Amino acid sequence: MDNNNNDKVIMISQKKLIIGVVSVIAVIAIIAAIALSTMGVGASGNTNNRGIGLEKSVAVALADAGYQQNQVTDLRSNFDKEDGVDVYEIEFTAGNYEYEYTVKAADGSILESEIKTPDGKLLDLPENGDIGLEKAKSIALAHAEVKAGDVEFSKTKKDFDDGMAIYELEFFKKTSSKITEYDYEIHVATGEVIKFSKEVKNITTNQGNTTGTTQKPSGSTSSGSQNSGSTGSTSSGSQNSGSTGSNSGSNQPSSNYIGVDKAKSIALKNAGVSSSAATFTKAKLDRDDGVYEYEIEFIANGMEYEYNIDATTGDILDWECDQMDDDDWDDD
Repeated sequence: MDNNNNDKVIMISQKKLIIGVVSVIAVIAIIAAIALSTMGVGASGNTNNRGIGLEKSVAVALADAGYQQNQVTDLRSNFDKEDGVDVYEIEFTAGNYEYEYTVKAADGSILESEIKTPDGKLLDLPENGDIGLEKAKSIALAHAEVKAGDVEFSKTKKDFDDGMAIYELEFFKKTSSKITEYDYEIHVATGEVIKFSKEVKNITTNQGNTTGTTQKPSGSTSSGSQNSGSTGSTSSGSQNSGSTGSNSGSNQPSSNYIGVDKAKSIALKNAGVSSSAATFTKAKLDRDDGVYEYEIEFIANGMEYEYNIDATTGDILDWECDQMDDDDWDDD
């Protein structure tokens, strides 16, 4: 009998132990479920792995905007629920615009997107996220301040620049004395001018002298013009020394030149930038292919501008504008 009683005691103790272990496991499971519920996820894992995952949802938004991750700033993303649907919310800044996306976690489809301008207004985007080639051309022409009937397009194509969807446009305007070439990159979705440049090329005359270049003095002798760059070889040569050899390689200003301050104001006006907003990194007189010109460079609003301006006429010979890197300074 004693053995039977002992066996019963042991069995009861084992049952109590099992019940206790099961109870502890149940409590742990309940606590875990509550914790997961509070986090907004199920037992399948954390929010970053819900559906397509946080990383892929960011990639979806960036691809739609036409940017790579290293091209944007202030990137923020989080998991959320909207009307019972699991979504990822992605925000970032690129090209002075603020982008906001809502991506469905289950399949990566974009439920909502909007772009805000620098002044906080919503940008009215086309339904398919593409402004179209004709709109891009009109934006470039308006920016260049030329009419469609006065130019001829040499390149119009949709392309990608470092992962960014752009329209690449090239066109030129021709007159009797010069050809002006324009290059533009227009953002496919926003119509923003990403990059642009302008170059003026003078047309060569039948005499072989390029329009606008310094002419040889009419009084120089054949031997004087061929063998020496010095002035005074003849009487008439000395009278014309101001435009030939004596100034060769010199950056000395002439009374006929517009001056560096005027050149700077011409560049600022063309760029649409106020003097207070610009920081000049170069402003000097130089000579290129016999033509004296002012080299003007400045930065403003995150953009870098470069201008070559004819020292005598004030004509803009060529200019270029590009987005500026933090370390992209030129102190020449």
